[in-house]
Amino acid sequence: MNKKDNKAQTSGTLQRKVFLVWTKRFAVFDNTKFTLYKDKGQKKIDIELTITPESKIEVLDKEKAPRFKISSNGEVLLLEAETNNDMMRWIISLRSCSYVAKRLSMDNFNIISYIGEGYYGKVALVERKDTKEKYAIKIIRKRNMIQNNRIHTVITERNILQLANHPFIVPLKFAFQSSNKFYLGLEYEPGGELRTLIEEQPTIPLSDIKIYIAEISLAIEYLHDLGIIYRDLKPENILFDEDGHIKLTDFGLAKDMYHSRSSLSFCGTPEYIAPEIISHTPYDESIDWWSLGILMYELVFKRTPFANDNNKAKIYHNIVETQPEFPSYAPIEITDLILRLLKKDPKERGSIIDIKMSKLFKDVNFNDVFQKKIKPSYKPLNNSLKRRPYRVSFDSASNSTSSSQDSPTHINNFSFDEIYDTGIDAQAFDKFSV
Repeated sequence: MNKKDNKAQTSGTLQRKVFLVWTKRFAVFDNTKFTLYKDKGQKKIDIELTITPESKIEVLDKEKAPRFKISSNGEVLLLEAETNNDMMRWIISLRSCSYVAKRLSMDNFNIISYIGEGYYGKVALVERKDTKEKYAIKIIRKRNMIQNNRIHTVITERNILQLANHPFIVPLKFAFQSSNKFYLGLEYEPGGELRTLIEEQPTIPLSDIKIYIAEISLAIEYLHDLGIIYRDLKPENILFDEDGHIKLTDFGLAKDMYHSRSSLSFCGTPEYIAPEIISHTPYDESIDWWSLGILMYELVFKRTPFANDNNKAKIYHNIVETQPEFPSYAPIEITDLILRLLKKDPKERGSIIDIKMSKLFKDVNFNDVFQKKIKPSYKPLNNSLKRRPYRVSFDSASNSTSSSQDSPTHINNFSFDEIYDTGIDAQAFDKFSV
């Protein structure tokens, strides 16, 4: 797919599905106008659409081919790109119209409070001056990120959030930058984080735990279908919206698996790390299902299965060498599923299929879960728990461990190197803003 000198224009060959037949078309997206031509000379127009903030650009993640859908002004186009790389270029280009078109800066917002702070930056709860809408803005210092070889994490997070469109993932609303800072504008989730609920509520109803696990499972499955390993599932990265549904956040450690089906980098939170990471053997998306098993154990029993007084060496030994122990009162349908997710051998480890087919979830309709028809009893805004809306996980003293040797340069074969330089000034990250 060629990209012309005009930065606002994207063009190339796409297949369009018409009456069950895929037909080759030449596509041009210029500013807000998306046009399909019957010929590469751009003389015979097939269809023309105006892309607006209301338009929906969706990846058809259940398809084997790199396909996506455009819904705009009553028209629906089913399209297929030549490669995953091409598809992601189109998705990012088209979705740019769904974000704030006007160039933003912090002058457009009133800061209500700072709700998280760490070595690399802080998170501010803000209100946009013209619309009065509230957002959570991650403010990230470029210099600190560059000095610690962490620039790839913010670029990764920005790109994944721009691609993702899922009810249980925190959506990116905008992104901009100054000469020394990145700004990621996220939907504000007022219900706080799952860690607070675990620490401050004596018992979490099993019915609520099942909803949380089901919602997280659907989000993880979606990410895997996009070719993304989350790699940092833990209660601190799971937020609640105002109705008590979960939202995954913080994608700085995420990695694509299209460019390479396995990884060797060491990353994650000690008590949630899968054994193959500790053993320095190649791993894949199954590490996320391991982490989900740890999370389920902690939700039910209020502790993690391999904890050892924060002694990392002992924790890692337990993860690799020992089996989780359960209280005598633990129902077998719970222990069976957790043990399935905590298989040491990733080839034998459970996934969303095992969750859906388990006895524990036999009464759960996952389509209803996706549509948020199943409501948790816990309502964050009606609860007296102390809420910590955002904990800054890009703190140098955090419990997360990652290796810079695995700086992700691709998401679904979409090369960051083709778009981003690594200098420190704003010009070097010109296309960070959306």
